[in-house]
Amino acid sequence: MHQVRGLVQRSSAATLRLLEKNVTPHDVRTCFIDTVFVDGFGAASAVQLLHPVALQQLLAELPKSEALVCVQEARRVVLASKNDIAPIGTWLKNSNHLLCVKDTTQHTVTELRCRQSRFLAKTEGRLMAHDFSLVEAFAHRLLTREIPQQEEKELFLPDEVAMYRGVVEELVRLNPQAALALAMNTKLPSLGSGASAALAALVNLDVPAATLSFLESFSAKDEMSAASETCATQVAVCLRNKLWELREVSADDPKRVALRESLATACRFNVDPGVVFPTDAGAIQRWGSQFLHEEMWPMERGRVISDIVRRKRLMPRRVSLDCLSNWCLTDLERKWVSAMLEGGQGTNMIGGSDTAVYRSALSCVLKDPKRCLVDSRLLRQYALLLKRGELEPSHSSFPHFIEECGECHGNDERPEELNFLMPPQSSPSQSSSLESQTLMDALVALAPQCSYWRTLLAEKQEGVEAFVAPQGHIHVTVKLPRVHECVEAAMQAARSSPTSSFSFASCLPVIFEDNDILVLNKPPHLATSRHALSCTQMNDKTATDVVSLILASTKNGETTRGVFRQGQVHRLDAETSGCLVMAKTDCAADSLRHQMGTSAAYSQCNKVYLALCAVMEPDLRRIPLRGVLRDPMDPKIYTKYRVIRFFRKARVALLECRIQQGKKHQIRRHLAAGGLPILQDVEHGGAACTTPLIDRVALHAAALTLVHPRTAEVVTFVAPLAIDFAETIRQLQ
Repeated sequence: MHQVRGLVQRSSAATLRLLEKNVTPHDVRTCFIDTVFVDGFGAASAVQLLHPVALQQLLAELPKSEALVCVQEARRVVLASKNDIAPIGTWLKNSNHLLCVKDTTQHTVTELRCRQSRFLAKTEGRLMAHDFSLVEAFAHRLLTREIPQQEEKELFLPDEVAMYRGVVEELVRLNPQAALALAMNTKLPSLGSGASAALAALVNLDVPAATLSFLESFSAKDEMSAASETCATQVAVCLRNKLWELREVSADDPKRVALRESLATACRFNVDPGVVFPTDAGAIQRWGSQFLHEEMWPMERGRVISDIVRRKRLMPRRVSLDCLSNWCLTDLERKWVSAMLEGGQGTNMIGGSDTAVYRSALSCVLKDPKRCLVDSRLLRQYALLLKRGELEPSHSSFPHFIEECGECHGNDERPEELNFLMPPQSSPSQSSSLESQTLMDALVALAPQCSYWRTLLAEKQEGVEAFVAPQGHIHVTVKLPRVHECVEAAMQAARSSPTSSFSFASCLPVIFEDNDILVLNKPPHLATSRHALSCTQMNDKTATDVVSLILASTKNGETTRGVFRQGQVHRLDAETSGCLVMAKTDCAADSLRHQMGTSAAYSQCNKVYLALCAVMEPDLRRIPLRGVLRDPMDPKIYTKYRVIRFFRKARVALLECRIQQGKKHQIRRHLAAGGLPILQDVEHGGAACTTPLIDRVALHAAALTLVHPRTAEVVTFVAPLAIDFAETIRQLQ
């Protein structure tokens, strides 16, 4: 039953499979199954679930005219259903077929009704195509439709669009000329991928002139659809497949050359490169080059490609996301995924042509929610998918999501509350009585290493609500604080004493600043970013961080305030000093996040660190003077190092370390594993690296090289040694 795909929870999958087997069609009524939808709040509704396979079996045994009458009767059944919402107890006595849905019952019932109605409308259109008088009457009704005065109102209903597509698909088989005439009319609805694929099969691809003529004939109609559903995309896919069949033939073969030229021609029309070239990054870049010119800066390239993605509604595929981001030196993924998900959450999701694009975006996101949502800081979208049941709190990305929620400095990114279902407790007694301690322990276990989550559950218990949901699940609501304590502390310090130690000028020496980026020489013992409850956790009302200080600063007015949470494209540990770059605009943030992010396909950034390390090897001659230390969990993450100097008496070495993609504590972990733990890094090196020479981890971000997001110039910033680091070296000498 593909109509309920993605609507019900996994716990109801077995019930759904049982329903699919126990249907024997005799008439239209027997093709519907009485069941009950229930959501996490206990709201339930009786639903008549259409069995499409049973309906198709019934229609196959009837003449076309009688089959058409049956489909029309089935549509009336779907549209006439009331689906009243009531507590679950109202329906349990009348049905044993209980299906737990991900979203609210009201939304799920509405979505199911639209899906079933569209399916039946398309089936009716296929049957209607066998009677040309009915086709003419239907087309005349659509063509004489008055244009609505309200711009946001659609000209055609979703069922009419589905019926039109069904007519075209069937006419391609019965009467190709009539199908072409009906499909080319720009006053009629847009074509779906099924109708476009059927029409593309009519083209003689071996004749370039025929291919070009077909593409030109449908160019205006293709502009009405998402690029993934156009005739041009389907023709390009057919050409690609024929070229694949000729892969063993010489590249100079006339037939192969003609097909390549036809494919290049097709790509100049409204095609979706992710569909045509799902794994060919070079072909996707060649497609993108037609919209750009050589003089464009990377930032401008990214803006142009982002506009094309939004206008053509391109499907977010992993290869497309990576190669276009690399080419434009900009993180296109955040805007791309955000636009496609938001486009499917409104009216377009129910019956619109954006349904396939939304599902593609959702599929891409669910494969790696940490990369697509958390790293891109699309936290509201994550919270919405969590609420709808598309994501579960037990997912490995949930702790990272909670950490990002805690460090959000603005309410525009942070969701107001989290809603999710927790699985049933191991014993029935626990599920029937919600003991607060048991519930809190279970919630803490979802992200035990996240200090923000632990503090939130311990100190803000009044914001946690829970009740028993159907099938023993526990519905949990956690309200997130709207105030970031560190920002408040920084603002309070700035108001009380502009010259205090919390002021921007004294705490954050500026290495470089323009309209796009800000490079700071971060002092030690100052966190790059703290979570919103840090003051409560540390019992220190003055605790703050770099981002909070920048937001509280009036040094450059609103320009400096533009360094918002999105502008934090990387971080340094609280005890690490040195170069820290912040973005001041959305475009600069997209570019720098792509260059410096651990999820980028490759990194343009080069970071140089200086570290004072304890020498564990008794014989200094056995220590390699340079080497590469790789992460055992991800070989792509590595640290290059070279020994600058040995301080023999103190058994300390001064190392230069270079990294591109940086993970949390990467250098500290790698050096400790290589037998060169950094001084005072007790967490990774143990007691052997303790020393009275310095009171912090002896690590300094000495230099940072990146491509400027606006000018594309490769720039290097150098941070002078912190006073305590320089003094330690002097004492060692």
